[in-house]
Amino acid sequence: CLKLLDAKAPHTPLTEYSCASFVSSAFNPPQLVSPACETPGVMISQLPINFSWMMPATSTSLQGILQIIDVPAGSTAAAAFARSGATMVYEQPFTGVSSHVYGPSDPPLITGHTYGWRVRAVDASHAATIRNDGYSEACTFRYASDNLSMEARYPDAGDTIPYLPPHLVVRFTPYND
Repeated sequence: CLKLLDAKAPHTPLTEYSCASFVSSAFNPPQLVSPACETPGVMISQLPINFSWMMPATSTSLQGILQIIDVPAGSTAAAAFARSGATMVYEQPFTGVSSHVYGPSDPPLITGHTYGWRVRAVDASHAATIRNDGYSEACTFRYASDNLSMEARYPDAGDTIPYLPPHLVVRFTPYND
């Protein structure tokens, strides 16, 4: 309930109490489905990549904006998105859909780079309030080449191993810890 008071005489009411009821609710931001967030260091080795998310259930039509950035080494996707100078690889609005198949016609991804992605829900009518300014959590994936190779690392050519059985150590490319 509200009562209007005189600004110069705060104990002097200008109106009686007036009450009204209203409901205020904030919707959760979009939930990312794939590539999965729960798996650390998700590696994707080929296009197409299916990005999918779930938009909040509202009575208004929401627009989803898919954003993909290049995440610098030693950083997280959340920190990279928070920086104003983040390298935006892809940003595209979608209305009425909750997925995008990222393919050869989209900007190329660089082998060995880590990328962050998120979706923002936007209500053009401003009828719905969405938590976190409409931004989903930020997830990462590492883009790897679809060419897997293997090379012998030990023993080197000409090495002799003084014991049996001979041991072979290999390294796979692309290499991932």
